[in-house]
Amino acid sequence: MKKTLFASVLAAGFALSAQATEYSATVTGASDYLFNGISQTGEDPALQASFDVAFDNGFYVGTWASNVDFGPGDDADAEWDFYAGYSADFADGWNYDLMINQYIYVGESDYNYPEISAAITAPTNTTLRVWYTWKQFGEKNLDHSYIKLEQTYDIDDIWGLEASYTYNKALSGPGADTYWYGKDHYSNWLVGVTASYAGFDFALNWQDTDVDDAPEADGRVFFSVSRTFDF
Repeated sequence: MKKTLFASVLAAGFALSAQATEYSATVTGASDYLFNGISQTGEDPALQASFDVAFDNGFYVGTWASNVDFGPGDDADAEWDFYAGYSADFADGWNYDLMINQYIYVGESDYNYPEISAAITAPTNTTLRVWYTWKQFGEKNLDHSYIKLEQTYDIDDIWGLEASYTYNKALSGPGADTYWYGKDHYSNWLVGVTASYAGFDFALNWQDTDVDDAPEADGRVFFSVSRTFDF
């Protein structure tokens, strides 16, 4: 039923393509692919790209891809995601966003999993988002959730600041008690600076986790540069 729901949402989104008002594509080069503070590329650089379609009524659909490297003997070499959602303003400066996402790992389909999320953004550029999946990283019946509080601040037309904190929790299912490096939860955070200049977006931040004895979760400086093209 959940798979059917995801397929229905995607189909409905693409069926509305004739009403689309905005198409965009983004290309990003990054020093690493950090997913909740944990490297997905063996601490190596990442090349990422996305394509998004927004509609007049608030619905959107898109796809995003990145190289990945989970170590020797692992066949996954790329992550390719598909998502659909709805975003709307409901008060002066307030916004909510509902999304469903499908993670696909090229070369290792056993890792594939779906995810749903909900977010609310305040006029202070403060965003609270909650994610939930019933099949974390392909583990059948492994319920997992994470909650993220993010704050951004525009210094001027070029410079900005960002900070976030995320709590990750394996809720139930096989190996939930020890899923994250011997425990059922971990936290990660970042603090940094952003800039937009000559059509490019830059990010420089420090990211870390409370995970011990895992090099891929160690604290590190992260840098990225992106370029978005609107059609």
